Amino acid sequence: MNSFSNFVIICLLSVISSTHVHSAEHYLYHVKNFTKEQQEIIDEAKAIENYYKNAQVFGKYENQLPWPSVKFPYNGVANATVFQFNNVTQELTTYKNLTSMIYIDSDGNRGIVEIKVDLPTVGSQTIDFYIDYTKGVVVNSIQSISYCVEQNVGLQINLKGIIDAISDQNANYTQYLGKVNIPWFPVEEYHQFHIQVDTPQGLKGIMAFFTTDSQELRWVTLDLDYETIIGFENGIVERKFTDDDYKNILRTCPNTLAYVQTYKNEQFLKKAIEKFLNQKIE
Repeated sequence: MNSFSNFVIICLLSVISSTHVHSAEHYLYHVKNFTKEQQEIIDEAKAIENYYKNAQVFGKYENQLPWPSVKFPYNGVANATVFQFNNVTQELTTYKNLTSMIYIDSDGNRGIVEIKVDLPTVGSQTIDFYIDYTKGVVVNSIQSISYCVEQNVGLQINLKGIIDAISDQNANYTQYLGKVNIPWFPVEEYHQFHIQVDTPQGLKGIMAFFTTDSQELRWVTLDLDYETIIGFENGIVERKFTDDDYKNILRTCPNTLAYVQTYKNEQFLKKAIEKFLNQKIE
């Protein structure tokens, strides 16, 4: 895995997955007096925003095999674990104890990605992402250190329409590749599906593997190298959500001194994540 953010992107893609994107503008910042480094980030974000304004976000397929029945409910919760697969030793190991809980809430057109991770010098942390697909807002918070950032990403989505599109063989946004055995868990056979996402860095492929007996989502990988793998032990468990299910997560950043995003907080978190990744964050 190249960066911590890659995992977040994979989780979000596994939640929202396909078209009906009304706009895909990325990361609009509402802050004044930017540093040089911040301005460079904003310029890059604007370039991505301009790219998506005229891009077809998801690639299409033409030749399709007959599809099997698989389970991808409109509303449900998925518990995920991140693994790394060693192609030489054929060993599957957990990636730094990184786990995630994902809410797929089509009725409310919203969701949560809650990530739990062990960070050096900081310890176990819960990093929350609350996503309001209707408003195109993502709230990223780490409540243990009073960290909160609210971003208007401009990505307004109809989640139920997306699930319909990705589940429709005739829409051709998803390709069925047949029954396969996978190297990291060869004792079981899976239905393999592929989605192509058009990004500024080119087409990125997402592989999804469903069990052939229970039709549950079991594994998701990015592209074809199988280096980083997300495992869903129980698939997506169908569930209806209410506001009470969101009461323990920040849905907007509090307007208090404790939650003001300061330079000190940014640097503290950045250093902790750099140690976790064993790499510099530019």
